[in-house]
Amino acid sequence: MARYIPELAPQVLLLVSPEQYNGQVETALNESGRVGKRYYLTYHGPTMPQRANPELVINKQVIQQYFPNNNEEFTIIQELKL
Repeated sequence: MARYIPELAPQVLLLVSPEQYNGQVETALNESGRVGKRYYLTYHGPTMPQRANPELVINKQVIQQYFPNNNEEFTIIQELKL
């Protein structure tokens, strides 16, 4: 399915979890040559949810996605620089 998503329209927004992205989806999107920009979410807050992972691994690059912050709770959309 991921192989055909870039062909659906000139611009497509795909939201996936790290578990969904890693493997065949990542390979299919990289082979398409049509991925312009990639983004990820960084969470800033007092505690991280139990099931959440503080880091992402994309293309063997470790990316911090949780930042402790006792004053505020917010999320920022960051562009992924590979």
